[in-house]
This record gives sequence, structure tokens and C-alpha cells, in this order.
Amino acid sequence: MAYFAQIAQNGPPLTQHLDKKQVHEAHEFVSAVSGKVEKVWRYRRGAIRILFYYGNDRVLLLVDLLAKRSDKLEPAVLKQAELAVDAYLSATKANAVVVVD
Repeated sequence: MAYFAQIAQNGPPLTQHLDKKQVHEAHEFVSAVSGKVEKVWRYRRGAIRILFYYGNDRVLLLVDLLAKRSDKLEPAVLKQAELAVDAYLSATKANAVVVVD
């Protein structure tokens, strides 16, 4: 997690700093909040998977932390990621996002 945070401080896209096996797009969906296609990314290190979303101004929203169980993400995990991104986008619209350094 510390290594991921260190790399993430360089800003998007993380694919410039890591290969596609380590970081790649995991899911895209049309957000009910933004009306746009939003992308959830996956960082892989060993048996750990971190799902994240690129927010505004170099903000990374950590959506989920998973142990690898299969190559595909379960529909419930993807739905939870969508809900987390939509919550972030709603909070951004309401100016209710607090960035923690």
C-alpha cells in the first residue's frame, strides 16, 4: 500500500510508471451522476488487488482492496466500485470532498 501511494503521487496515469500487468483498466460504466463513461482501475501486487478511480486534481479514490480469487472481478465488486465512484462524484458536485494528505 505504501508503494502504491508513493507511485500514485506522481499523478495519472500510473501506466506510465508501472507495466500493464500491474496497473490496468478494470471496469468502465456510465455514471448516473456525471452522465459520462467513468473508469475504475486495478493495481496488482502479488495476491492483492487495489481498485481505484482517478479523481480531480491528482486525487485517487481507493475503491476496494481485494485478495485475488480469480482473474475476473465479481459483479457485486464492480457494482460496489460504481457506487463508490458515484458517491465521490456527488460529493465533488456538492463541494463536500475533503482531501487528506
